Amino acid sequence: MGIEKRGFASMESTRLKELSGQGGRKAHALGRAHKWTREEARAAGLRSVAQRRLRKAQAEAAAKIDLQGRDAATKIRNNVEQERAGRAVEAHQNGPRRGPLLFGDQGLGHRTDFVGGRRVGRRG
Repeated sequence: MGIEKRGFASMESTRLKELSGQGGRKAHALGRAHKWTREEARAAGLRSVAQRRLRKAQAEAAAKIDLQGRDAATKIRNNVEQERAGRAVEAHQNGPRRGPLLFGDQGLGHRTDFVGGRRVGRRG
């Protein structure tokens, strides 16, 4: 059992066109319908274009700010990594750095060595 068409769906297309035309004419006669003038249509089109351009400019500005933030974070991260790599190479080439005796010159404490940026304690 199929679904029967009801209401406007059951009408012929010519009858539907007649009815819709009557409704449109009646609306204009009562002053409820709007007919666009050339100037009104042009003004509406210009507003639409202006809004589209504004949204595009805002999206581009937001993308630029986001990209700049990412670039700055990447530069900082790269600089830190390069500094660490440079210190590691320098420490390897120069050998351990000797630090001062921690408890004076009597030998009561221990001497510190710095290897690769870390402090390594040695008795001495």
